[in-house]
Amino acid sequence: GTTLVHVPYKGSSQAHIDLLGGQVEMMLDTTSSAMGQIKAGKLRPLAVTTPRRSAELPNVPTLAEAGVPGAEITTWYGLFTTGGTPRPIVERLRAELGRALALADVRARLTGLGGEPGALGVREFSEMNRAEYERYGRLIREAGIKID
Repeated sequence: GTTLVHVPYKGSSQAHIDLLGGQVEMMLDTTSSAMGQIKAGKLRPLAVTTPRRSAELPNVPTLAEAGVPGAEITTWYGLFTTGGTPRPIVERLRAELGRALALADVRARLTGLGGEPGALGVREFSEMNRAEYERYGRLIREAGIKID
């Protein structure tokens, strides 16, 4: 095993500076935040936390491949609105988002940052969001995590 010390940062930029300067030895970060430093050869990714390898980083193993099975964390972005928004507006927003994500330049930009563009339907997104909420709630309870 190893002992890790949590160092709270307000964002990735300062953490990158400290990692590059040797003040910290490693960090967990989103691929999109670190990709510029990775492509510049300044940071070396050891593993990705997703279920499968990143298309942008095909030679970087998943945590499971690196010997830590079951430790999957996927960063995703979602479009939210208020609960009382009429269904036709929600469907229109979802359709427009889908059209934007289908644009070649948008897809190329997101993929270049290590993302995998996709647009779930409203129901699928709600189900995924609920499953994530339950998964992390269970993890917090089982690990006894408390807010300082």
